[in-house]
Amino acid sequence: MSAIAWNTHLGDVHGAFGHIAQALLAANDKPRWLVFLGDIDIDHLAFREVLAPLRHDFPATKVAFIHGNHDADSYAHWEMLHDCGDAVALHAQVTALDGVRVAGLGGHFMGRIWRPPAPAAFQNKHQAMHRGAYQWRGGQKPNP
Repeated sequence: MSAIAWNTHLGDVHGAFGHIAQALLAANDKPRWLVFLGDIDIDHLAFREVLAPLRHDFPATKVAFIHGNHDADSYAHWEMLHDCGDAVALHAQVTALDGVRVAGLGGHFMGRIWRPPAPAAFQNKHQAMHRGAYQWRGGQKPNP
């Protein structure tokens, strides 16, 4: 009896997803999780739609992701990525994926937070965590 692979990490796909299905079909053990590690890079189609063929062919495989620098290039990139259906957005949180704790520490932030050479937007962690209402999309947080 073969073991089930816990996860498969995918980085820098830059909008190309066909090779993922081919690799999964060739694999003896199908992963329980596909974890996209940034630079998914889609600005024209919702991530849930991009994932639909993979979800159809591999219904037992769950999806999680963290954005990369290209996923924050524009609001279109950010919006398309976060229109993700039931995929788990890992950015800025610690969560459990089938009992395994994972920290989503992308390290890249949109320009309104990280603005060199301008002065720091926040002087300390408390200010950053309690900055008041979000100013983007009518107060809606960018990452659910």
